[in-house]
Amino acid sequence: MPPTIKVGTVMMQAGTLFPDSMRIEAEPYSHSWELISNSGGDKLDRQVRNAGWNLFFMAAKLQVIGWGHSSGKSIHTAMKRMLVKATASGFNCLEVTEIAAKRFLGVPYMRLSAHSRHIQQSSFLRPGQNGAN
Repeated sequence: MPPTIKVGTVMMQAGTLFPDSMRIEAEPYSHSWELISNSGGDKLDRQVRNAGWNLFFMAAKLQVIGWGHSSGKSIHTAMKRMLVKATASGFNCLEVTEIAAKRFLGVPYMRLSAHSRHIQQSSFLRPGQNGAN
């Protein structure tokens, strides 16, 4: 069973560089993405900035719809589709910002929203790189 996804969960592409002083615990999630299990978005941002690196937050929201209740399997399926969108954006992290259970004509569905994040040493945004200068 994949790890639990909730609001504040941060995903990171495998192989993303981060400061040596940071201790990141990550679990494999889907293909080339890992779930950061010891830190949410705010805590990760503080750790990265304290190490002298940058964690960018992209304003554009990514969204996917998943049919069914907002349970583990439905969220996992929607999250896999979200990670495809995130990979295409070129950024190396993703933060889940909303999981909303909805109904349409009695049929349950959920909306999963997230924002791209990007860890890198440089203060100039360079998507598509793994985090090094």
